[in-house]
Formats: sequence, C-alpha cells, structure tokens
Amino acid sequence: MKPSTLALVVVLAVVLPIQASVPDQAVELRNLGNAQLENEQPALAEEALRKLIEILPEDPLGYANLSIALMRQQKFDEALTRVDEALAKSPGNPEILTIRGEILQWGGRPDEALPEFSKAAKAAPDSVPIQYALYRQATTYEGEGAEEAASQALKGLIRLRPDNPVLLLQAGQRAIQAGDRAAASKIFLRIQETAWQAPAASMTLIDQILAALEADDLAAARVPALRLENVLKITAMYREGLREVAPGIQGWPLLQLQGEPELTSMGQPAEVTFQGSQSSNTAIGGAALASGDFDDDQRSDWAFLTSGDATSVEVWLAADPSQAAASLPAPGAERLLIADLDNDGHLDLIAVGAQVVHVFRGQPEGSFEPATETFGLQESGATAGTVLDFDIEGDLDLALFGGKSGGGELYRNALRGPLEAVGSKTFPADGPESVRDAKASDLDRDGDVDLILAHDSGLIWLDNLRQGQFVDRTAEGGLSGAKGATFVVSSDLDNDGLPDLVAGGAQLQVFHNTGKQFEPWDLGSKLEGDWSSIAIFDADNDGRMDLGLGGPSGVLVAAQRPGPTFEVLPVEGAPNAAAALTAIDLDQDCDLDLLVGGPDGLTRLENRGGSNNQCMMVRLRGLDKGNSKNNIFGIGATLEVVHGRAYQFQEVTSDVTHFGLGQQPTVEILRAVWTNGVPQNRLQPPTNQWIVEEQLLKGSCPFLYAWDGERVRFVTDLLWGAPAGLPVAPGVWASSDPQELVRVDGARADEGSYRLMVTEELWEAAFFDYVRAWVVDHPADVEVASNLRIIPGHTLPDRVLATRDLRPVARAWDANGRDVTERVAQQDGVFADGWVKSAYQGVAAEPWEFTIDLGDSPAAPVRLHLDGWIFPSDASLNLAVAQRPDLATWPPRLEVETQEGWQVLMPSMGFPAGKSKTMVVDTPPLPEGARRLRIVGTQWLSWDRIVWSVEIADDEPIVRARLAPTSADLHYRGFSEMVRPAPNGPHLFDYEQVSTESPWLAFPGNYTRYGEVRELLLDADDRSVIMGPGDEMTLLFDASDLPPLEPGWRRTLFLESHGWDKDADRNTGAGEQVEPLPFRAMSSYPYGPEETFPDTPLHRDYLESWLTRIVAPGSIR
Repeated sequence: MKPSTLALVVVLAVVLPIQASVPDQAVELRNLGNAQLENEQPALAEEALRKLIEILPEDPLGYANLSIALMRQQKFDEALTRVDEALAKSPGNPEILTIRGEILQWGGRPDEALPEFSKAAKAAPDSVPIQYALYRQATTYEGEGAEEAASQALKGLIRLRPDNPVLLLQAGQRAIQAGDRAAASKIFLRIQETAWQAPAASMTLIDQILAALEADDLAAARVPALRLENVLKITAMYREGLREVAPGIQGWPLLQLQGEPELTSMGQPAEVTFQGSQSSNTAIGGAALASGDFDDDQRSDWAFLTSGDATSVEVWLAADPSQAAASLPAPGAERLLIADLDNDGHLDLIAVGAQVVHVFRGQPEGSFEPATETFGLQESGATAGTVLDFDIEGDLDLALFGGKSGGGELYRNALRGPLEAVGSKTFPADGPESVRDAKASDLDRDGDVDLILAHDSGLIWLDNLRQGQFVDRTAEGGLSGAKGATFVVSSDLDNDGLPDLVAGGAQLQVFHNTGKQFEPWDLGSKLEGDWSSIAIFDADNDGRMDLGLGGPSGVLVAAQRPGPTFEVLPVEGAPNAAAALTAIDLDQDCDLDLLVGGPDGLTRLENRGGSNNQCMMVRLRGLDKGNSKNNIFGIGATLEVVHGRAYQFQEVTSDVTHFGLGQQPTVEILRAVWTNGVPQNRLQPPTNQWIVEEQLLKGSCPFLYAWDGERVRFVTDLLWGAPAGLPVAPGVWASSDPQELVRVDGARADEGSYRLMVTEELWEAAFFDYVRAWVVDHPADVEVASNLRIIPGHTLPDRVLATRDLRPVARAWDANGRDVTERVAQQDGVFADGWVKSAYQGVAAEPWEFTIDLGDSPAAPVRLHLDGWIFPSDASLNLAVAQRPDLATWPPRLEVETQEGWQVLMPSMGFPAGKSKTMVVDTPPLPEGARRLRIVGTQWLSWDRIVWSVEIADDEPIVRARLAPTSADLHYRGFSEMVRPAPNGPHLFDYEQVSTESPWLAFPGNYTRYGEVRELLLDADDRSVIMGPGDEMTLLFDASDLPPLEPGWRRTLFLESHGWDKDADRNTGAGEQVEPLPFRAMSSYPYGPEETFPDTPLHRDYLESWLTRIVAPGSIR
C-alpha cells in the first residue's frame, strides 16, 4: 500500500554539492543583495552580489542574482554571461534556466527564450512562478511549439492553483475554442464553485455556459465565456488571482546558498514588543471578547460584552474603528461566541449567560438581527459553550454547559428551524455543573471533534465516538490529576501534529499530548500567575506558538523558544487587569496584535516587530449549494504546513488562521483536511490563501476498466448495491446485496483473453469475494442488459435480459418542461434531467418529474431501457438530510397518465446502480389508451437514452461460459485523472493519466497482500480480496476455447462479482478502519457482538496469510 501522504519535495532547486560552511558575511551579502532587488535598487544589488561572488566564487546564487540585477539595468549581454556562469556551476537548475529565459525575452530574443522556459518547467513541475513564466512566454510568442507549451503550462498551473480565477477562465476559454467539451465542463463547474464572491451577473453567465455545454453546443458557450472574464476582471477575486501568479517583477532571485542546512524550523524569531493604546472605555467582563470578519471585507472585526446591569454586545468594524457599529442588548450574558450557525456565510453572535442565551444572526455588511427564537434557545442558559460539528454532517452544532444546561446540553443543527436538544442522548450522565469553559478539539486526532471542559475541580475530556455518542476519557487520557480551571485551550505547542492543552485559573497548567495520553508539562516559572484568559498565537511569526495571558495583575506575553522555553516580551501600556484576550491583525501588517478587555475598557496592544518575519493567512470556504458536506468557514478542519523538515499544525477555530513563516516567503505544502476527512493540498501557496472546497466523490464504488481492442477504457463502477455501514438515518443502515452482474461495454478479447481492471480510487475499501465473466451470445438485433437496478430493501436475481425492437420515445420533457426528445434518443453523452439542487449533494430541492410520451398506446406491459446515472450522496449527507423533514426523499416511482389523471404505476421503479448503466424496467400493463409515463423522484438522476419495446426476448441469448479468472494480480497503481464529459454527466476516469500520489488520508486496516489473488475469487467463501485506495486488480479470463460467433450474432461480456464496498466517511458504521470484515451471513453492517466473522481453520489461515498488508493512520509528516 502506498502511503497516503504527499511527496514533500517541491522542485525549486537541484541538489548541489554541500560546502563545509557558509561564511556569515556571505549570508549577509546574499540578504543585502536580495533586499536591494526587492527594493528595486539593482545597482546597489549589483554591488553586494559582486562582493558575494568574491567570497563564494563556486556558488551559483551570486552569479544568478547578479544577472537579474544586470538585466534590470538593461545590461543584457553581461547578464547572459553571468547567468551562463551560474548554469555552469548548477547545470539544469530550473530557477536559473528561468532567469536565462527572462534575460533573452527582455533582450529581444523571444525565439531563444521559449526553450529555456520549457526546460525549466519540465524540471520544476511544481513551481508556480516557473510554470507561469512559460505560460506567459508561450502565449505572447507565436513561434513553433508555443501553443503546446502554453497548454501544458496552463494544465500544470491549474493543478497547482485549482482555485485561481484567472487560470480557470483562460483554461475554460481555450477548452471551448478547442472543442473539448469534457475539459470545459470540468473547468466551468469549478468556476461555479469558486465564484461565490462574484457579482450576480457572473452566475447568470456561468449558467448559460453550463447549459450550452450540457446541450453539446460549444459555439453557444463562447460569447458568455468571454463576457464572464470581462465581468470578473473588475473584482477583487480576479485581481488577487492575477497577483498570485504574475507578481510583475523581472527575475526571481535564488534564495539559498550551497551548504546552508536544511530547515528544521521556519527561522529565527523577530524582535517583538507590544505597545498599548485605549480603544474603548466601556468596561468588559468575563470571556466576552471575540473577533471575526463580520462584513466580508477580509479584515478582522471584533465584538465584546459590556459589563454591568444593561449588558449588550458592542460590534466594531475594522473599516471604521472610531466607533461601535452596533450595540445589541444581551441582558445576563457573560460569554461571547462567534460562529455561522445558519451556514449562510455570515458570522453570527452567541451571547451566553447562566440563565440566558442571545443569538444575533449576521447580515451582509456587518449588521445583525435578533434570532434567539429562530434557533429555539429562548429557554436556554449556560456558563460555558462552544460550537462544533459533532455529527460530521456539514453544519455547526452548539454545546452548552453549566447554568440552565446543567451537566451539558448539545443542540443539533439541521439548518432549518429550532436546534434540537440531544444532550441526554449523547453526553455521559452526571456531568459537572460548575463548567467554566468549553472548547472543541480533535484531541486524539481520530477525525472527529471532541470536547474539553474546564470546571472548578479540574478538566474533563469528552471523546467523540461518532454516531451521536461521547464518552468520558479524562482518566484514560491522563487528565484526572488536573486542578480546577477557569479556562482551557488546545494548541500544538511543539509542532508534532498533536493538540496540547493549556488550562488556567489560580495556576497555569500545561499538558503535553503524547498521542496516547496527556502528561503534565513544566514550561517554567515565568508563566506562573493567576490567569483568567489566554490567547495562543504566533506573536513573532517564527512558526512556534506563543502565549498571551491576562488576569487581575495585567497582561503577559511569552514567546516560545527552542526547548521549549518561554521568553517574556516587553509590553507597554497594558491595562492593570485583563478579563479577556483575543489575537487579531488589527492593522493588516501580517503580525497578530492583541485586544484586551477588562474593567477599564478595551485596550489595543499593537505588535511591533512581528511583521519583520513572514506570515500566511488561510481562509477556508465550504460549498453550500448542492454539497453541504462541510460548514462554510471550515470550523473543525485541520491545517498543516511543511517546509523542509519544519512543520506546523493548527485546527481551524475561526474564519482566518494565521501561520508564522519566519524568513520563508512561502512554504512547500499547505494541506487542509476538511471535517468530513477530505484533504486539499496546495503547493507553494500564496501568503493570503483561500481554499475553496471541491465537490469530490470521496466514496462511491470501485471502478471497472476494460481493454477495448485499442486501449484501456473506463466502463462503470461496481458493488453499488452492497454498501457496508451506510446509514440512511441515525441508527438505520442501508441493506446490502453483495451479488451483482454488470454489462462490460466495449470489452474485446486480447490474445485470446479478456482483460479487466478493477481499481479502488476513492476513500474507501472494496471487498471482492467472487468473480466470473459471463460470455453471452445473442442476435445482433437483440439488445442485452443486466437485471441490475437499485430498489432499496429488495434483492434482484442476477440474470441477462434481452429486448427486440427498441424504439425511441416520441417526446420527452424534463422537470422544467423543456423538450428533451433529442437528448434521450440515443447514447451520446448528452443528458437530460431538470432537477434543482438543494443544499445537499444528491438530493433535489423538491420532487421533480421527467415525462415521456411513447407515441403508441400498447395497453400491455412495456419494457423500458433507461441509460442514466445517479449522483450519490454519502453517509454524512444521509444523516444531514434525515434531520430535514422539509426535504422529501424517496426512490423514483413511475406514474402513468390516464383519463382520471396521473396514477402510480410502480411505487418504486429503482434507479441506476451508480455511473452510466442500462437499467431495464418491466412495467405492469398500461391502462387502455395510456401513452405517457413520468418518473417522479427526489434524487439527482440524469438520463442519456430512453427507449422502449413490448417484444421481450429473454430466452434468446445464450450464456456461452461463466469464466473463472485465470489470473488475478493485485498491485498498487494509483489514481486516474477525473473527467466530466458534460456538466450533468457522470465522473469518468482516464486510465492513461494516472498519479501515484494519494489524494486521500489513509484508511487504516489489514488489506490483502500484493500479488496473485486468484484463489480468493474462485469460491464465495467470505475470503475477500480487500483493496484500498490506489489498488488495482488485473483480471484475465481465458476465452480461447469459446466457440466462434454464429452469423448475425454478437458477443457481449458481463462481469459477475460478489462483495461489499465500505466508505471511509466519518459517519460510516465502523468507518474508522477496514475492520470488522463483512461476511455473507451477517444480518447487517455493522453487526453486533452476537455475530462474528467465520472462525474456521480456512478463515484463520486467510486472516494470517493473506491480510498481511497493514495500513496505519497517516499524516503529512
């Protein structure tokens, strides 16, 4: 099993000989020269770099950067000489090749520049500056090879910057111009996802483009695609996208000298002091201060609770910090939370007191409206609270403790109507009522968010077991010795990828997370004191978390140093007493300041010096329309950055997450893992990075490919009727039919054998217990298909169906009443549907109808052949939808139009088993005169072809053989490139374009060892081949002994398979790992303790001898 982590090496420079040491003077001259280049002082840079060459005559950096200084002074001939000297000392270095291309381009020799850029881009496929340099040159130069170079560079850039609107628009227009419908569909679907900040006019244009692509009319997409770019050019998102790839400087200087050691940290801390100034005289009490972007201007605003009898929430906007923007009455409140409870993209305010809860719903431009009753919280109260997606279904829930909430109440959010109190079902009984603080954090890094509580007698760790259950792990986790605390916070203090804990009150307590439990951690006497509030942040931008502490005696800021130890930083003008702290970049200068609230009002502590180091601000944006797998701001997701051996980990707790980068202008890798477990990676991210969620199929089913006589092509997906652990509602599991028969379209024998490839390319495990290839001969005028369709709760026998005289329908209308007769006349990849997306993937906003007119009134049973596909939901989405009684969900039914109106003909007609397949439906006799049928459902179904007949020919096909595999080789292959043939077409996969790097987290468990596995597929005996992400099983079926085809007959291949598919979705039953193994006699999955996997000598040998490939939980490190 290949690891699920990323390759950590980004090619920015080739490997160079290591010098014994780098003189300090050389480092100083390098820094001075680069600083002068950055300051647009090339003559001064030239002076410093010539001195550097004298000290280090064998290092290429001095020559390369000197050539940039000379180029900027238009001394092109000497610049070329110097860059060639650099290349002689570092042959093939892509950065230096790019500099050479720049010199040739600016020197008027573009025909010579393009080959240099091409060589550089080939050597550095993961470098955005180098790939964009090639793209820029190739699109402005009309010589030979320019078009191909531009296409390849743009493809690479979109891989590296998949959210960049400038690149996406360029790629979309090029795809339309080239007539590449699949590429255009994929690109404009992504533009639709990322254009949430765009003007409304742009969404209208995107809809026009996608409609044209659905109709396979690329000519109609050209003009709106051009207009879309014109509309977006004036937006901030477009300008930011342009800056991201085209910074507008001549030449990128090299940064590292030979012999400099590999980074183990981001760099040295900056010298930092904090200077205080009064911001408001209004007294603030308790944990009543918080920050977030209320008005969507990408600047952090703040809010606080005033103390006294007439408590209110004061809202301040960074756009006008001279006065409060709003004062919201909140009598009795003592704590303030900020979260987007309704998932509308605007932050809400939650003011909590022992006997009250006040909710204010955020509105555009930073205003708020009362919403306590809307959320059903008018009778609630608490002394502590936090938000979390406890059930991992895409919205934020509310956990309250103390006061009216007693030992704890958990309010489940369904994004519609009042929150539902489920604490009695989820929390352990007899929780402490003296809770002072509550935080949400995945303390054990198992993919679900836990709760840590601070109370008068210590700490409590409530571990999230999923499926709506929390368990007290305080003692097991090493926290039973904790003393009483008024606050607690989690943060990775030592950059090992595990959240540590800091709790405070009469004394500060720190607990180190070892991965198994927490251990007391003595961080020195400098931090001792009576602290009532804390902010953990990187004050000096060195990549280590620092501490801001507030209490009755004032404010202390302690910067972390290696060890770790802590150094107290100078703070001037701080208040004498502090009740609340928050870290916020008030002046947008890339360092975090502090806001301090207390009895004397609000004090601003300006960070002076932190901006001398670099930083990165990361914002997440989840998809809401037609997705809703994660909350919009990604609260509860995790972020990791890697640069060399330096590593940082943070959990997302607000709308923006700040990383200090030391002296590094960027990092090699940024990875976000969303709350549903799907990772997204960015290479060399910009310092102001948005990560917009992609609508990915993280789980569906294993894929089937076949040799078609010319190449290996995608056929369809398998095991759709056998989900293991798929919930359809809380505690209700989908039924499973492990037997399946799939038609293998296009398969051809190769040297006497059929060659089929089964791959697992999603975040799931596949279990194959038995396979056979059915070879079916039939008259050429007879169409054969499998009996396969999904009818929940029903099992259909595996058999081949045959039909003559299939006729297209006379007319067809989609859900919007559009005539789509031509779209469903033949299999051509032009799909018809008409459903409207709800917030949830796979579920329509309302029931929809698809109507067909047969043209005749047979007054008899009719056989329908429906070629189509279904866009699936997943375990977490099913649970979210189950909480929404306003969303109707049912399998498709078939209705017939009679003289009395529409009547139900088949209450459940079934739906296609995943990606495009032919579904055969035999109807009851149609009423006299009836000719119109309609499909009524709530799923995302799309139809490619609908034909019908009354001539059944099931007895005509001949099953020539049911071939057992002659070979079954299991091995690692990787992940095929996904393509969308149409915006409403299924996700298909290009077998010839494969990546060996996994896009998924590891799915732990014991898998089948690589090699020949034919023995496991011969009998249906519960000894399954278990495949994980990236695995491929190549099956060969010997067809050499088959009789020749009779004249006028055709041969069609079917694959019979028995098995199950288990998604790694965090709400899949027993979804934390591959085990427990499914077996045929189980009553359901997951099965209870009264059922066990077979325990026979054969099965014990299977477990010991075959399941020897162990996959452990992985991380980016």
